[in-house]
Amino acid sequence: RLGSEHSLRNQSAVASMVGGMLMRGTSKHTRQQITDELNRLQARVRVNGSATGATASIETTRDKLPAVMTLVAELLRESNFPVSEFELLKQERLAAIEQQRSEPQSLAMIALQKQLNPYPKGDVRYVSSTEESISELNAVTLDQVKSFYKQFYGANTGELSVIGDFDPAALKKQVTQLFGHWEAPEKFERVASLYQPQPAINQFIETPDKANAVYYAGLQLQIRDDDADYPALVLANYMLGGGFLNSRLAVRVRQQEGLSYGIGSQFNASSLDRLGNFMVYAIYAPQNLAKLELAIK
Repeated sequence: RLGSEHSLRNQSAVASMVGGMLMRGTSKHTRQQITDELNRLQARVRVNGSATGATASIETTRDKLPAVMTLVAELLRESNFPVSEFELLKQERLAAIEQQRSEPQSLAMIALQKQLNPYPKGDVRYVSSTEESISELNAVTLDQVKSFYKQFYGANTGELSVIGDFDPAALKKQVTQLFGHWEAPEKFERVASLYQPQPAINQFIETPDKANAVYYAGLQLQIRDDDADYPALVLANYMLGGGFLNSRLAVRVRQQEGLSYGIGSQFNASSLDRLGNFMVYAIYAPQNLAKLELAIK
């Protein structure tokens, strides 16, 4: 987890590109060589980063873990951001965003997230529209990516969780050797997520070239996952829409009334902030909207 809200203003697109470049070349290995080495080690590794943190996930065997840890440390600490890989990544991401311009599911989710997270533009928690994401990504330069990496990446503050067959003492010693003196110039400060109740709205987004429509509804909850009500809400969500075909939403809306191709609900709560979210989603034929809403309510 990197940096602070103030230090990262207007930097989300830059930070995302930094994260995307971490497995695309180091001072010792090219992107292809990294892939070849992971295949040789029979390991699955994913390294990524955003405006508020960087993560590495590893799946491997006991005997290969030390070598994989050494390689992951190289990915995190010695990325050299090749210009050719930077341009390729930018084009790949622009193409992916362009595909979302007319996708009902993407547009509906962005609209819902904007309503539930009303942070101002420039805040790292701000939810960008498709057009804003394209503009922000186009503006990112390789120099900005290198500067962000140099300023914020380090192991000043971090967490490590390991599960499975491994030697705890040996791993702790190796991690200390690999990351013990890797410090970022910028002081770490966690960016909190705040409960911000919003007035209810109905928003419609037209996608005339699409046969099916997507329905999203959601609200924020002032709850944390250690609250007394949390277990009951987990179970309630499972009964309502988390149990797929056996849930109450699926039985009523899909099986009895035939109004939706897919329907369900989701509930989550933070472990750190008093903030949770509840959401209902459905895929349906546009002419069935009024009946769909009535059944869900």
